[in-house]
Amino acid sequence: MVHIKMLIATFVLTSAVAGASSAGESVDTLLPPPRWTFNHADALKIDPQVRKEMEKLYREAEPGYHEAVGKVQARTKSLHETLVRDELDRETILKRMKKLLEAETEVKLYQVKVRMSLLSKLSSEQRAKARELARREPEVQKALEAKVRKVQELAERIKKSGQSVDEIRDRMEDIGKVIRVGRHDEGSKMLDQLLKQLESALYDKGSARKSKEDGNPNADRAKAKN
Repeated sequence: MVHIKMLIATFVLTSAVAGASSAGESVDTLLPPPRWTFNHADALKIDPQVRKEMEKLYREAEPGYHEAVGKVQARTKSLHETLVRDELDRETILKRMKKLLEAETEVKLYQVKVRMSLLSKLSSEQRAKARELARREPEVQKALEAKVRKVQELAERIKKSGQSVDEIRDRMEDIGKVIRVGRHDEGSKMLDQLLKQLESALYDKGSARKSKEDGNPNADRAKAKN
C-alpha cells in the first residue's frame, strides 16, 4: 500500500511567480516567466497556433540565454579563485566583480527581452489576465495547500481504518496535473469534491462501527435472558 506521505507527495504545488516586494509588484508578476506563461496557457486561453509560435521563440532564445548564464558562472568562478587566494589584490578583485555584475545584468536583460517577445504574442486582455493570475498566485496557492493538508489528514485516518488509499492517490495526481497548468479554480473544486467524499466515507465508517457497537449489548442481554 502506498505510504500516505508518498501519496500526498505526488501532488506538488509550484509557483514560478514571486510575491510582491517592498518596492511594489515584482518583475515576475508584471512580466511572468516563459514557463509560467506556458503552464497557464489554458487559463489564459492562448490559441494553440499562437502557443506554438511562442514556444518556437523560446527555443530559439535558449542558446543565447544559456551562453549568458555560462558567462556568469565562469566569472563567478574567476572571482572566487581570486578571493580564495586571499591576496586582497584590490584592482583585480574590483575588475572581476565588475565583469561579473555586467554578466548578471546581461542575463537579466536577456530574460526581460524574451518575456516581452513572448507576451507580445498575447492580446492586451490576455496580458491583463496573466498579471491578475500572477498577483493572486500566492493567495491561491496558500488556499490550495490548506486543502491538500486536509486531504492528507483525512487520508491518514482512512488508512488507519484499514481502507485503501490508492484511489485518493490517483485523484490527487489528476488534481495536480490540472493545477500545474494554471487551472487553479478547477483544481480547487476537485479538491472540494474529494474532501466531501473522504469526510462522507469516514462518517459512514464511523456510523457503521457505532451501530455494531450499539448492537452488541442487546445481543449480550438476549443471551443472558436465555
